[in-house]
Amino acid sequence: MKKLTSIFLTIMFTLSTIHPQDTESSDPAALDKTKVAGFSFLGPIIGLYSGSIGFYQKNGKVEIKVPVFYWRIPEAAVKVMTIYGAGAHYRMYSKEGGEGFFWGPVAKANFFNWDVWEYDPDGDYYPADELDDDGYAYSGEVISGILFEAGLEIGRRWQWKNLTIAPTFGYNFGFGSISASESGVEADFDAGGPQYSLGLGWAF
Repeated sequence: MKKLTSIFLTIMFTLSTIHPQDTESSDPAALDKTKVAGFSFLGPIIGLYSGSIGFYQKNGKVEIKVPVFYWRIPEAAVKVMTIYGAGAHYRMYSKEGGEGFFWGPVAKANFFNWDVWEYDPDGDYYPADELDDDGYAYSGEVISGILFEAGLEIGRRWQWKNLTIAPTFGYNFGFGSISASESGVEADFDAGGPQYSLGLGWAF
């Protein structure tokens, strides 16, 4: 964990020394791009669709970011499990203009749903007409819950015309619970932990 954090901070410091537009100004120009849309190119490969919209305030001294996501876990890993949610980030920049170092609090709500299917290829527990082509049968059990996260993040944003990147590291504390519809069993569930993001986006 300490090694990953050290590498992350080293990369951010190195990039900050080579960025040509990162000069301080006592009288910053008015911000001409007031929003930034975030997106993920690789997420759809694993069924994850996510994006965000950020709104600059106070001439780019503050950013309010609202992320959303929907993830249907590939059935090769787990059958019929989905997680979706949204959140809010309040980012305070070291200077105006929507660039440079930032930090701030994060809050998220995640909704979890799993329709439990059981593998019974030989039909030992379920009739053959209830089995799908892969030998799974729906058990009737649904495990669901709402999981919350709250934490802090730090990062740095660079911008080249419209293209922007904001590598971010943070840590969230999670709390919430999941329950089973049939058995009624309920359990606490911690969705928190280290958070990393490349922060690729388009400013406009």
